[in-house]
Amino acid sequence: MNKSPESGHWYSIDGLPAHEQPKKDGSGMTPTTLRHARKLNLIPSVTTILKILDKPALTNWKIEQAVLAVLTTPQLPNEPLDAYCKRVLETDKVQDEARDAAAELGTAIHQAIEDALNGRCYLADYDAYVQPVLAECAKFGKLIATEKVIVGQGYAGRVDAIFDNNEVITVVDFKTTKKLPKESYDENKLQLAAYGEVVGALITANIYISTANQGEIAVCENDVISIKHAFEAFMNIVKVWQWKNNYVPEQ
Repeated sequence: MNKSPESGHWYSIDGLPAHEQPKKDGSGMTPTTLRHARKLNLIPSVTTILKILDKPALTNWKIEQAVLAVLTTPQLPNEPLDAYCKRVLETDKVQDEARDAAAELGTAIHQAIEDALNGRCYLADYDAYVQPVLAECAKFGKLIATEKVIVGQGYAGRVDAIFDNNEVITVVDFKTTKKLPKESYDENKLQLAAYGEVVGALITANIYISTANQGEIAVCENDVISIKHAFEAFMNIVKVWQWKNNYVPEQ
């Protein structure tokens, strides 16, 4: 499903997901846009707000993929330039399919982890990804909730997992990636700080799960000072998002 450039994840002020809206002609659903949000007083998700940030690494990767598509797709003799460009784009669609496959694997791993944390059965195919994560999560204490929707001031979102060891509440987010980082990416720190503020977490942690090497993970924790600074930065981003879109939901 193609999304409008302004579409994203949205929630009602009561925390109900509102990611799609009925089409006017009754033919199905369409992704929620800012236009819908204005009419229904919806709250943008943390990830929707963070889309306004520049992502130089992602931009460079896209440029690299475009260059590679040209370099690995030679122009045929007497092939018109417009036909060549079209063929290169079709080649690039194969790369899109590879990215979609990676996203599907990430979704499946995420679901398996959620099922395992809640004592539900999951496919044994994902056990190598799940078990290391469970071992690390056990260190954070008792599981309080998974996939919990939180609503903050001007933002909302869904938390992967919340733990409590009777002293400290920890908010955890799971990310699949080919290359494991040494510390949480800035965008991930901001996301977890927004969640942590609502639930009163003193620790946030990203657990990065390698899709290139099964069983390898990286646990990146953020302490209370880091969370405080990240949350202050995030709220400034919320204000910029609201200014840019000329929209402040009523709460």
